[in-house]
Amino acid sequence: MKDPGLKQALSDVAEALDKVNKAFESHLQGLQQTGGDPSMIRQTNEAVSSLRDSAAMYLAWAHHYAGMPQPDEPITSADEV
Repeated sequence: MKDPGLKQALSDVAEALDKVNKAFESHLQGLQQTGGDPSMIRQTNEAVSSLRDSAAMYLAWAHHYAGMPQPDEPITSADEV
């Protein structure tokens, strides 16, 4: 990685998005456990799914534009492509 600041920034964003996702999942579990309004549970469940998918897509594009593999992506050399 040529720019350690960019690598750290992407790591920070990934951590922040993970925290937000976990907070929404926890909120959803609370609604389900307390017998919350079914429409609110459904809406929150959709939000959890959408946020998780959007975060993954955002991070994939950010890594692509930064020219670096995602943390779970194998590193390949130019000779292997």
